[in-house]
Amino acid sequence: MSAFDVMAAGAFRDPNIGVDVLYAPAAGGAPLPIRAVPAPGPDGRIGSFETASRGAPLSVDVLASDIASPAEDDVVTWNTESFEVVDFAADLVRATWRLTLRRPRA
Repeated sequence: MSAFDVMAAGAFRDPNIGVDVLYAPAAGGAPLPIRAVPAPGPDGRIGSFETASRGAPLSVDVLASDIASPAEDDVVTWNTESFEVVDFAADLVRATWRLTLRRPRA
């Protein structure tokens, strides 16, 4: 495990930074309880799940050790709100994934 991996894992565990979510692969299988960190938006402000509830885009970071290969249409659930993965990208050292989420279409 690299120094970056150790640092990232610590940030995700911090109750002031990370949040508990369920990650459900679209391909099936049991949802996985993981930690996610809301990522800064284009304006540099940290997003929140409440922001996405109002229709604004939301990005969250998840540890690559928790989710080996995310896919479009996977579902992230926070409290009772579910969001679909619409895009994803690994960081430069592949320690985390940035997931772009949206509310499911009705």
